[in-house]
Amino acid sequence: RKGRARATPSHGEDHGMALLTEKQVLEIREKYTGKYGELSKLGREYGDHYSTIYLIVNRKNWKYI
Repeated sequence: RKGRARATPSHGEDHGMALLTEKQVLEIREKYTGKYGELSKLGREYGDHYSTIYLIVNRKNWKYI
């Protein structure tokens, strides 16, 4: 009522806590082959936790891309 809430929530790069760009998300999905330890390797490469990479690869996060 007072205009404090956002009309639409922030997604992807527009979100203030986003560490990755849309381009990086697409690169992660292309590079992932499913080998053991690859999530950790990609996490170190992109500066994020392996669980975040898992969520990106399995389209739980960044699902609109």
